Amino acid sequence: MKVKKYIALLIISIINLSTLNYSSIFASTNKIIYEITNEEYISTIRNLLYPYLSKEVKNRYGEYAQIDLFDMNINNISILPDSKVNVEITIKPFLGAHNTISTDKATFLIGIEEVQIIKYITLD
Repeated sequence: MKVKKYIALLIISIINLSTLNYSSIFASTNKIIYEITNEEYISTIRNLLYPYLSKEVKNRYGEYAQIDLFDMNINNISILPDSKVNVEITIKPFLGAHNTISTDKATFLIGIEEVQIIKYITLD
């Protein structure tokens, strides 16, 4: 349960940072210590949500169903008034040598204490 809290806090922090118009994080000496791009935010969100999506895909399509980390498209990210974050992702689950099963859309609700898949639909 502690891990879910940390993941949720990390995702919320990343999304909050990405909504600022800063392209760099500054140390107290005002020197750039690392420049962050939008692709790095997206990659981090993909990596953090991958285990949740993978588990849901296996529950729906069977033990051998998989998803490709780099074929996860983030469609929408919105910050809700109660500091929760809503993330919508499109994926293409597959079996074997990338035999696509369908195109699916998952909607996550990320709070301080948990990450939930609130909606999972098959588009085709």
